[in-house]
Amino acid sequence: MEPDPCGGILLPEPSSADRDVALHSKGHFSGHLVLGDGPGRVLLFESHLEMQTALILMARPDVRDLRDQVEVSWTDERGEDCSHYFDFLATMVNGNRIAIAVKASKYLDSEFLEKISAAAAEAVPEIADKVRVFTERDLDPVEVHNAALFHSVRHPDPEADTVAVAVTSDLVGAARLDELTDEIGMGARGLRALIRQVARHRLHLARHERITPWSLIKPMELCR
Repeated sequence: MEPDPCGGILLPEPSSADRDVALHSKGHFSGHLVLGDGPGRVLLFESHLEMQTALILMARPDVRDLRDQVEVSWTDERGEDCSHYFDFLATMVNGNRIAIAVKASKYLDSEFLEKISAAAAEAVPEIADKVRVFTERDLDPVEVHNAALFHSVRHPDPEADTVAVAVTSDLVGAARLDELTDEIGMGARGLRALIRQVARHRLHLARHERITPWSLIKPMELCR
């Protein structure tokens, strides 16, 4: 949800998924995230691993857009109609499209691999330029933590964001988040504004670590 300038609430756009996802299921982790700036768009997931993958993809600077539950259909060698729903379709900044299947490694059996291979053969180049399978082994716990943090502070705070930009505009070298927060003088609002600057790739972590108030950040130009 996003506040409306007229005093109401702007709801996110519905999911672009090609099928519905059951959001109420006993013993099954499912739900949705909101993707993008402003009101955003609903993004569905059916497992905790899918949610973590979506958060990471949403946070990466080379991902321009993310769609959920994208269908590909084909006819197999027996003449039977088949279909598969890729969990995500990521469109990269360079225009490449990557169809993504998310699966826990313990479920990568021969049946799944056979079906995903057939789906990949149809998906490229119909809907994607390449296909990837993500498992828990592909997820960096630090990246997952920071991506979830970025998502939690995504809503802008214009006053705090303006001050955060002013405080860091002439930053030379690295500085600790808690020190910059004190300089902003707005408490937790200032810290969240600084984290948004990192999420928007205007500032960068000096080390690969989970973001804390004691993390060092530096201007992006020092990372090039």
